[in-house]
Amino acid sequence: EETHKTNPFCSASPVTDGERVIAWYGSAGIYCYDFAGKELWRVELGRQLHQWGYGSSPILHENLCILNFGPDKNSFVIALDKRNGRQVWKNPVPAPDQAGRMDGFSGQDDGVVGSWSTPMVIQASGRKELLLSLPALLQAVDPATGKELWRARGLNPLVYTSPIFGEGVIVSMGGYFGTPVAIKPGGSGDMSDRNLWKVEKSKKNRLGCGVIYQGNVYVPNMEGYVECLDLASGRQIWEERLKAVGPNSGSWSSMVLSGDKIYLVNQSGDTVILRANPKFEILAVNSVGNEMSNSSVAVSAGDLFIRTHKNLWCISEPGKLARR
Repeated sequence: EETHKTNPFCSASPVTDGERVIAWYGSAGIYCYDFAGKELWRVELGRQLHQWGYGSSPILHENLCILNFGPDKNSFVIALDKRNGRQVWKNPVPAPDQAGRMDGFSGQDDGVVGSWSTPMVIQASGRKELLLSLPALLQAVDPATGKELWRARGLNPLVYTSPIFGEGVIVSMGGYFGTPVAIKPGGSGDMSDRNLWKVEKSKKNRLGCGVIYQGNVYVPNMEGYVECLDLASGRQIWEERLKAVGPNSGSWSSMVLSGDKIYLVNQSGDTVILRANPKFEILAVNSVGNEMSNSSVAVSAGDLFIRTHKNLWCISEPGKLARR
């Protein structure tokens, strides 16, 4: 199966509800296991074929497992019953119009397109919305039925990050110097002219997801910089390069927010902890010894898990493991 040299075949994260684990293996399909490792079901979804591989992760919502199957040219979003793998609904992803694109493939009619974005479910205006960052399109559908609730054009045809939501605002970031868009949920029909803000000619290369906290959105850039933007306007408050212990301060990871602290892993395996604050402040830089990582911190029961290309690390409070 074809992929990019920087995108290994384990990029998509599995998901669990505490009873079962569901993982997507590209062309091999989507598999469900119990906690003893016994296969419960599998579903073949067809050939996944893209020159840069795949990376979207499945999510769970109530009894559904939802997957953005792409960035194959025959991409679709599918919802399966997590208990047996039965298809509940399936929506094709529309092919984007590349004319006039303003990302890193500007001026080309045959640039790379696709979405590696993982969907998310939010509560807005008394209903559930499944948010999808798709090529050139931010879309919200009813997670139970797949029926479209609203759509907003404006993203570029290449999307890496997942949408983020906080304080009543959705922020979706295009990839490869693509367009960031902010919009309020809860609408209907075509919402393209209701963006709070967007930056059509961005000079930022974004792959990991940011976080929202107290009126600001914090965004990691692939080259190792972090931005603080005003959530209401998109105005940049600060942009700073993060310090690193190892030689590579670039980051492809997503941020994790705990209180007013942001955790971000760089490509040297350092975890940078910074304050979510309009004034830039680094609190700590913790290294695992220069081990390449493109993963994000995972949190469970107060423990932090970091996956490098060599190891899986568990960072815990002193003495906690001994007390278990």
